[in-house]
Amino acid sequence: MNCFKILIPTLLFISCSDESDKINVEQSYSVQEEIIRYCDNELILLKSESPNNIEFDFNFDLRNKGLSDFKYIQKQTDVDLCDGRNEFSTTFYISNNDSIEAALITEKYCEGNYSYPMRSTSIIEVLINRRSQILLEGEYFENIDSLCFGVNDVTQRGIDEEYFPNSSGRAFYALQWDYETPLEGRVKVFESLIDGYLITANNISVEKYGKELCSLNMVELLKLKSSFRFILILREMWTPEIVSETKGVLQCGTFDE
Repeated sequence: MNCFKILIPTLLFISCSDESDKINVEQSYSVQEEIIRYCDNELILLKSESPNNIEFDFNFDLRNKGLSDFKYIQKQTDVDLCDGRNEFSTTFYISNNDSIEAALITEKYCEGNYSYPMRSTSIIEVLINRRSQILLEGEYFENIDSLCFGVNDVTQRGIDEEYFPNSSGRAFYALQWDYETPLEGRVKVFESLIDGYLITANNISVEKYGKELCSLNMVELLKLKSSFRFILILREMWTPEIVSETKGVLQCGTFDE
């Protein structure tokens, strides 16, 4: 995970220090940094276990196509999102040309349905508006670059208070954004949810097995996954507007058309 890992390059003792050697070292470090962003165990932990095997590639920026996220998903999957809650095996393309496969559930606003099908204390909620202002569990979160730590704190608190994850071992993270939310903000918030979840998973691994998540064997990893499986919920219902200068809260309004 890239939220809190700091790579320290190995000290190299070389007899010559011409410019070409420096370039080679920098290139080597760049490749190393890209490769180890997420270890194999982290990617396996995130990957969907959906029984319906409906797969699609998520598009973070649909504004130039004139589509909402939900119309795009319906078009890609040929699934009526008003028929109920479906879990999709979804590939998310994020920064640095990386990709993550994870489980996605949609909660679409449909006529006659004025409440989400899932309302529970075992769901962590994040909202981001068109100014990239964030609510984490209903509270304004100022710095998007440290959101992963906030997600970890909320997740850990839920575990300590024994209401998170739910009884089936699933860790739900609900994400909602405005149609005009910038692409960079959408991607950063998604990455922060992933990294916050992985920080917590790593803490569980250390506490339960005495070693880091990336060092678990497959038996240990699958046991951890069965009790703490990541699920992203993408919500429509209403879209978050702008943080009021006076009230300091999100004003809610239009639907995502």
